[in-house]
Amino acid sequence: MSRILPVLSIFSLSCSGDPGFTEFNTPPAASITQPADGSVYDEGESITFFGIVDDSQQSADELDLSWVSDIDGLLSEAPADANGDALLVTANLSPGNHVITLRVVDDNASSGTDWVEVTINDLEEAPEITLISPLDDEDGVEEEPFTFEVVVSDAQDDPQDLLVQVYDEEYGEICADFADAGGRFTCTQLLPPGDYVLFFVVTDLEGYASQVSQPFIVVPLDEIDNDADGFTEVEGDCDDTDPSTYPGAEEVYNDIDDDCDEITDEGTVGYDDDSDGQTELDGDCDDADDETFRDAEELPDGRDNDCDGTIDEGTVAFDDDSDGFTELDGDCDDNNNLTYPDADEIPDSNDNDCDGTIDEGTSQYDDDGDCFCEDDPCNGSIDATCGALDVGDCDDLNDEISPDATEVCDDDDNDCDGVVDEDDAADAQTWYADGDNDAYGDPADTLVQCDAPTGYVL
Repeated sequence: MSRILPVLSIFSLSCSGDPGFTEFNTPPAASITQPADGSVYDEGESITFFGIVDDSQQSADELDLSWVSDIDGLLSEAPADANGDALLVTANLSPGNHVITLRVVDDNASSGTDWVEVTINDLEEAPEITLISPLDDEDGVEEEPFTFEVVVSDAQDDPQDLLVQVYDEEYGEICADFADAGGRFTCTQLLPPGDYVLFFVVTDLEGYASQVSQPFIVVPLDEIDNDADGFTEVEGDCDDTDPSTYPGAEEVYNDIDDDCDEITDEGTVGYDDDSDGQTELDGDCDDADDETFRDAEELPDGRDNDCDGTIDEGTVAFDDDSDGFTELDGDCDDNNNLTYPDADEIPDSNDNDCDGTIDEGTSQYDDDGDCFCEDDPCNGSIDATCGALDVGDCDDLNDEISPDATEVCDDDDNDCDGVVDEDDAADAQTWYADGDNDAYGDPADTLVQCDAPTGYVL
């Protein structure tokens, strides 16, 4: 069981007489150094097996390695490291006398082995217990018996020799008895409401015991949702026989407190929600507003206060002339549908666009400030210094054109007399007749006008 390093070489001559070299494969070596042969362990105890492997032609970590028990079979195939160290750690060997073999195989199928004997003591095992009822999602109910159930077994004793006890640390023992031939134990008990931690204990003839525990609740009757509406009486259900009645339910007009808030029919057509003395059944058209009810005073608030179907009628917030604007919107005459903010100004002696100026931009307003309008009546001027206003302006966008203006030669009717550039224009020129076309005129034959007459020169 010591490290073995075999090397074997044979030198030979070839048939031609040349020297040649032939190397024959040698099997790998294996040696177990730990534990000592004949070692004894208890069942479940961790055991470390250590070995050394080697091969003269192949790296140790490339060899196929296995640890095998003659009782449990293959235990590991983990390779050795490059130094040849092989390791197995296990706590799973079955009780009995084992022959543990370390075997190593090279690429040419040559192998080396070593073995060691170990004994695993069979320890006394406690019985096993499996909980059947109650499970995590099972509760008991006040005044209703509940059946507790487990299944037990033992490697040494028959099931009917196994004692099962059920108890709670505060409540004490609930029941106790032996399991039946199939290992099943049941007991049915009535427990008071409360939270329990149940312990199920099984004990064999040698006194070895196992247990499982399980939280368990016995629910009081007033915590049971009898009508399956999601609420119990403890949670505020005021009628646990009616699934439509529970906290937060929709209140309907039925003379029942559907939402369990101790108020009946609130928020329905039969309840005066705003305390104005009327319900919706009485004609209240907005039962959330105590200023809105049948025959109330209409206010300029955008609501139908008197519930007559019309909003703000008779107030400054109502469009009396149906021009799209109310007095609150800036309508300066809510009885005239031609008068409202930004309306077209027309010559009607009214401030149609509600800007504080009458007839601006029309024929009845002096838009160019020359104190003349186009037509009667003249209702104002952009020039506040105009004392008296007159009519007859033929171009109310040009303050140099009016009945009082001086006619000049500019292709405009400056004095609004209907004639453009007449002979009496202030800058009209004198033209001389040029009868012989020599570019010089006759001083005795003249015309005064803006444009050159035919046959006349300057």
